[in-house]
Amino acid sequence: MKRKGGERIKAKLAGAKVRIWTAQWGAWWRPDSSGYTDDIKQAGIYTFEDAWRRSHHCGPEKRIIYEVVA
Repeated sequence: MKRKGGERIKAKLAGAKVRIWTAQWGAWWRPDSSGYTDDIKQAGIYTFEDAWRRSHHCGPEKRIIYEVVA
């Protein structure tokens, strides 16, 4: 499955550090994709490229959002 706007997203976020949010569960992905948390302090921080590799296969029902970490 290809995510709509994938190439644009990849170009915009290349090299960024991000958190992965799934709106389906209302939670952040934990480090190493080991479950979910609603506590942002426990959320994993990924390079965008790693986050994309781990989540690009997710369907639209997951409603994945990448939040850039300052």
